Amino acid sequence: MRQSVATACHTLAAEGLLIGTAGNVSVRVGDHVAVTATGAVLGRAGSEQVSVVDADGAVVAGELQPTSELELHLGIYRRFGAGAVVHTHAPQATTLSLVLDELPCVHYQQLLLGGSVRVAPFAVFGSPDLAEQVDRGCPMVLGGPLPHVMAAKAVALSEASRPSFRDYASAIVDNARALADALVARDVPVVTGGTDNHLVLLDVRRFGLNGRQAEAAVRAAGITLNRNVVPDESNGPWYTGGLRLGTPAVTTLGMGADEMTEIADVLATVLHATSPGVIASGRNQGKPSLVQFRLDDAVADEARSRVLDLLDRHPLYPGLEL
Repeated sequence: MRQSVATACHTLAAEGLLIGTAGNVSVRVGDHVAVTATGAVLGRAGSEQVSVVDADGAVVAGELQPTSELELHLGIYRRFGAGAVVHTHAPQATTLSLVLDELPCVHYQQLLLGGSVRVAPFAVFGSPDLAEQVDRGCPMVLGGPLPHVMAAKAVALSEASRPSFRDYASAIVDNARALADALVARDVPVVTGGTDNHLVLLDVRRFGLNGRQAEAAVRAAGITLNRNVVPDESNGPWYTGGLRLGTPAVTTLGMGADEMTEIADVLATVLHATSPGVIASGRNQGKPSLVQFRLDDAVADEARSRVLDLLDRHPLYPGLEL
C-alpha cells in the first residue's frame, strides 16, 4: 500500500505533474489511508516517506507526519468514497489558474470529459479553507467524483501540455488542407475553397442532393461524417445542403496527405455517382424524395473496399480483431 503510493509519485513526477515537495498523493484501502509525508521529495519518495492514517487522521504506520493537506484528502474520501487522491502542482495548471476562472476546451476530446474545467477559489495551503473549497467545489472542478473521468482529464491535459501535441495539431490542419485541395481538384465544392483549421465544409447541392441524402450515401460507402448547413442554405437545418468533415480522427490513426487524397477520391466518386431517389409509396409516390438516394451497388462496394483497405493499413485498435 505504501510502496504503491511511492511508485505513483515517481510516475507523476516523471510526467512533470509533481515537482519537488509540491503536491501529495494518497490511496484508501478499507478504513486506512496511505498518504505522502510532509516535506517528502515526491519524485524520490520511498515507502518510508508514506504514512498510514485512520479515518480521523491519526497515524497508525510510518515515522513521519502526513502531508499538511491531509484534511483535503480525508474530506474527499468521506464525501465521495474515492479510492485515491492526487493533488498536483503542475506548472501548466498553476499558470492557467492564475489567469482563468475556468479552463476552456483545449482539445475536442475534452467535450467527452465534461467540457471546461472550473478553477477553485484560492486558499492558503494546509488550511481548513483549502480543504473546504475542494470538498465543496470538487464536482465543479472535476466534473463529478468519477475516478475514470478524473484520470481521463489528467491524460488529456498532460497530452495537450507536451510539445508533441503541437505537432499533432499541426498535422490535423495539414491533413484538412490536403483533403480540401484534393476534393476541389475532383470538382467537389468546398464552401471556403480550402481550410485553415481541422474542418472541411462541402456544398452538395451541385450534385442535386441535399445533405441528408449525401450523408447517407457516403455512410453506405463506409465513411462516417455528418450533414451541415451551408451559406445561403436552401434546404433548412434538417435536410441541409452540405457535409462536414474533420481530420482529427484520421490523423490519430496515423494517416497523412496520401490517405487524404484517397479519401477525397472515394468521396468524389460516391457523390458524383449518387442521385436523389423517389418516394416509393403513398399519395406522393413517384415524386422526388428528400431522404432516399440512388447509388449503384458496384460503386458502393468498390468504395467500401477502398475504405477497408485504408483501415487495414491504419487500424482503429491495433492488435484487436474487430
